[in-house]
Amino acid sequence: MILRSIRLDRAGKYWGTLCAICLAVAVATTLVWAATEQDVENLIDSMSISNAGKVTVKNGFLQGIQAGRLSADGAFDFLQRVATSGADLADRETVLVSIASTLLADIPVDMLVNKVVEGLARGLAMDVIAEEVAERRQTLTEVRTLLTQKGISAAKFSQTGVDAATTDIATVLENHVRSGQSPSGGTLLDQTLTTLDRDGRVSDGLFQSLSNSLSEGELAGIANNIASRI
Repeated sequence: MILRSIRLDRAGKYWGTLCAICLAVAVATTLVWAATEQDVENLIDSMSISNAGKVTVKNGFLQGIQAGRLSADGAFDFLQRVATSGADLADRETVLVSIASTLLADIPVDMLVNKVVEGLARGLAMDVIAEEVAERRQTLTEVRTLLTQKGISAAKFSQTGVDAATTDIATVLENHVRSGQSPSGGTLLDQTLTTLDRDGRVSDGLFQSLSNSLSEGELAGIANNIASRI
């Protein structure tokens, strides 16, 4: 009887240890799991949006991942948030297609993705979020066009730097107008250069090029366009 109790005790400890190891392995596996491009593609295919929308979203997000503008894990998490938001299907598709189209136009989407995540966290309706995304997308497009006209591109500087500059300038202009300040106040260039100077992703060469080529009037023009849209 004593011997059997010892064996049972040992067996219990053995199975307890084995269970603990299995649990640890399961937890570790869950923690290190990272989405792949295929996971992103499968998630998009499972979404309740139009076939045309799926094609655009898939092409845009996969191009964004391959270009290094998004990580597969980040894209998967973002898409899942939108897919499970409970918002109107048409509004969800509008947001995703808008962001995907921006990526296909070779324009960074950090500002847009952050605005969607922020809007969902605040409980904003998806149609309101969609309007904000569309407006900011236009600002990013106008800023990128301005930089291209100045000869500032990823071919001359790094994509990371040009993307950061595009986002920084668009953010400064959006914040300026949305805070109620006048687009013609004469401070946009200083605000922009200060922001760019603080961004470690913007190289010295890129900063100098921006400093030498941007003008108050050009930035004010984009700011006036923002004011007319909101």
